[in-house]
Amino acid sequence: MRQIVIIARGGNLKRLLLCSYIAVLMMLMILVSGCSKESMEVKNGSYIFQAAEETDGIKPRIIIDDDKIHFIYDYLSSYASIGTYEMNGDILTMVTDDENYTYQFRIDNGALYFVEDEASVVKLIDERFGYQVTDESEFLLVEE
Repeated sequence: MRQIVIIARGGNLKRLLLCSYIAVLMMLMILVSGCSKESMEVKNGSYIFQAAEETDGIKPRIIIDDDKIHFIYDYLSSYASIGTYEMNGDILTMVTDDENYTYQFRIDNGALYFVEDEASVVKLIDERFGYQVTDESEFLLVEE
């Protein structure tokens, strides 16, 4: 308390208050910027499944074209998983046009990672003819 009184007597009280105010504002800005989570962007194009082991099956893919998305994971299925998607932070949530299926993908460094816990069931009709998409399956954008 004595130091403040000495500074106040020296005519620096306004400077002390201004510096304190600026320091508090800077701390608040750092805190707020660290807590906010802006939505990430996803690029248009084809994202191809990255397999640990290569097989004869056709790899699953995700095709994004502006606001439409197509998730192809089973080439034997006649169902077309086409829909729209929304971004919330680093999560892309796809809902099929008929609203029967929902799929989620986490975005990290331009890659998409399947989030199994928040998705409709993804199961192959015949495992001999494809790759099984599981939690954290990676899909990379193919530059064409």
